[in-house]
Amino acid sequence: MRLPSRMITALPISAAVLLGPAGCQKLQSSSEKPIAMTDVTPEARATIEREAGGAKLMSLVTSEDDAGKPVYEAEFLRGQSEVELEVGPDGLVYSVEEAMSPAELPNAVRESILREIPTAMITEAKKVTKSGVVTFEVEAEMKLSSWEMTVSPQGAVLQKELKEFNANAGAQKPAR
Repeated sequence: MRLPSRMITALPISAAVLLGPAGCQKLQSSSEKPIAMTDVTPEARATIEREAGGAKLMSLVTSEDDAGKPVYEAEFLRGQSEVELEVGPDGLVYSVEEAMSPAELPNAVRESILREIPTAMITEAKKVTKSGVVTFEVEAEMKLSSWEMTVSPQGAVLQKELKEFNANAGAQKPAR
């Protein structure tokens, strides 16, 4: 189901009215800024270099966490997998997201996804580690919808969200 264009325009305006100037300022200040490795603290630089293991950085940006402290986000290739790393200025790893093929998902994760949305095809998968906790995030598509799911390594569904629904996808075009 697609929202009318007036509603799509109204949503950000409504958010701005509800949040006020402080809410809009927070949204602007949270934007990512490209930086060079020389702009990173020595502790964070050491962590990024250790995690990248000599791989060339594809992207390095900084943003701010909720407390206004810098967060460094590095993207690099580990083998054939794209890795996104979030590191604090003290070198502490906040999160690691590693892209993977759907075939590499643990059996319990794949089975759980197929149980939840049986006819779906998994289009994207990644292993996410935050504070030592591992989860798997997947995107799956069906004929009329696409889904995002977060699943534990044991197969427990932690989150399931309908990303898009297109009721017209299966409709036949009228003959001319």
